[in-house]
Amino acid sequence: MEEIHDRTDGYISVFVPHVERLYPQHKVIMLVSHAAPIIALIRSLHGDRKLPVRVGCLSLTELVRKEGEDLEVIGGWEVKKLAGGAHLDGGALKVWGFEDMSERARRKVIPATKSP
Repeated sequence: MEEIHDRTDGYISVFVPHVERLYPQHKVIMLVSHAAPIIALIRSLHGDRKLPVRVGCLSLTELVRKEGEDLEVIGGWEVKKLAGGAHLDGGALKVWGFEDMSERARRKVIPATKSP
């Protein structure tokens, strides 16, 4: 599990400053993905790899930049809404978190392969 957090930290540390340079007047950055990357993104931005997060299909999380100058990307965000499903008629569906992975799945390493 450390690998997904490490990769996410690396990605978001480059992505956010890039967006901020390209669009200095932006108001919102919206990221859409599957459960595992979204959980890792939330944890990276909030700065807590142990933050208990379970996301459902079409759930929404809102993070807002903390006040202050020269804040790091990792840990520089405050959670306003965490994996909310109130906008859906039936609430969040198919909720999943890392704790739902089997111990076997957590240990499984998929070797990298070269593209043809």
